[in-house]
Amino acid sequence: TTENAVKPANSSETISEAMYFHRAIQAFWLGHSERCHHYAGKVLQVSSVTGRLSNIVIMFIHGLNSFQVLKRQNTTKLRTIPKQAITALKTATSHSRWNFQNKLHLLEAENFSFHGKHEQAKASYAAAITSARCSRFIH
Repeated sequence: TTENAVKPANSSETISEAMYFHRAIQAFWLGHSERCHHYAGKVLQVSSVTGRLSNIVIMFIHGLNSFQVLKRQNTTKLRTIPKQAITALKTATSHSRWNFQNKLHLLEAENFSFHGKHEQAKASYAAAITSARCSRFIH
């Protein structure tokens, strides 16, 4: 077997992953950062395919959400989440700049801001906006 081999998911794993994914997204949009963190972690635990769109989306949400959680509990484990999300989005961007470059810039901007690098954050926020406009994303 290779290290990139994908184990076949059984139906209960697939249902669990979908349930956790939707709960994480819902919690994120409702502003429940601790709950989002919990469910995003669950998705990443049960997910069997790392390059799937849902995993890229959950890594993006998990990365953004982690900055809210870090305000309350700044631990080494939590500080690795934005780095992992940025790495995942860099890989996704290499496959589709159109869909992911703006999200990568946004994560980088939040990371710069969190670390007090406000000028770099400003530049990354501007790059995120420009990238989103170039992709004709209106939000």
